[in-house]
Amino acid sequence: MEAVIVLKISISESGNAVALQLEGKLVGPWVGELRRLTEHALSKDKSIIIDLERVLFADAHGVALLHELARRQVSQVNCSQFLTQQLKEAAL
Repeated sequence: MEAVIVLKISISESGNAVALQLEGKLVGPWVGELRRLTEHALSKDKSIIIDLERVLFADAHGVALLHELARRQVSQVNCSQFLTQQLKEAAL
């Protein structure tokens, strides 16, 4: 039996800000879903905070998206040491 990889994305909005709390693995189709959600919020000029505390792993596409979002002034908080290291290595 094949394991199902899931990323839970909890969304809360307050005024002109959107907070996304991620839980699981930022891989495969979930990278596209996070891109869709952030593009939607950015198109409405909302500020975005992504809470990465419960992200266990990000594949190369997930790491690339997080880098792209950081360049677009999307805040990323509570990043684990593991994910921080993945982001640093990808930046090299």
